[in-house]
Amino acid sequence: MPFSGKEALKRLEEDHAIDVVVLDIRMPDYDGVETVRELKKNHPLVEVIMLTGHADVQSAVETIQYGAFDYLTKPCDIDLLISKAEKAYARKKEREARIFDIRTKPYITKQERDEMMAQVFQDPSMRS
Repeated sequence: MPFSGKEALKRLEEDHAIDVVVLDIRMPDYDGVETVRELKKNHPLVEVIMLTGHADVQSAVETIQYGAFDYLTKPCDIDLLISKAEKAYARKKEREARIFDIRTKPYITKQERDEMMAQVFQDPSMRS
């Protein structure tokens, strides 16, 4: 299990089977905000749950803007964390299915395909 932002990003480069990541705001190397920003650039389908004992409005807003699925505070009920992870996993699988459908759609232009792909990541119904 990685304990720093750099380690988390390195692990994602090595293991493409990771679906959901739980990050803290305070970590060595990159903090949680920097890590989620970099993670989503290179792995936009990986869902991120922020779990922190150092919550503040600014970091919550930033991480959600960068694409975090949810922002939870410690102490956190384990059932809540598991429920959020299951929902995050379901959202990832739904996005993968939508992307597959778009990629295999016949008779659409590249521009139409690109617009549809962008909507997958902007769709408010795909939010937690």
